[in-house]
Amino acid sequence: MFNLIKEAAIRIDLIFNPKCFQIDFEIGMIMAIKELFGHQTKIKGCLFHFGQSIWRKVQNVGLSEEYKNNAEVKLTVRRICALALVPIDTIDECWTTIHAQAPNNESKKKILMNIEYIKILK
Repeated sequence: MFNLIKEAAIRIDLIFNPKCFQIDFEIGMIMAIKELFGHQTKIKGCLFHFGQSIWRKVQNVGLSEEYKNNAEVKLTVRRICALALVPIDTIDECWTTIHAQAPNNESKKKILMNIEYIKILK
């Protein structure tokens, strides 16, 4: 899609080289933007859609009931959602803290290992 827009802009003598995109948190779109416009291109996402994406992951790995009934699991998921609010240069440090403070059981593996894709957003 971005290639088509870029090509159409070239045909009418416009330069289509945005420095920032506001998009939903979809890995395919993020990777396409980075490939076409470079890794320096800023990508901003919607907090609602980020939280929705995390919640879908929680459901997909079968933890929605545990989220409702286990305060540690709920806190871990909420901390992951809060990553969208921290400065990008502190995400690795925050992610490490979330890992360290998450419950040390099977739920931790299900939550954290299935949400590793967040790091791609950087």
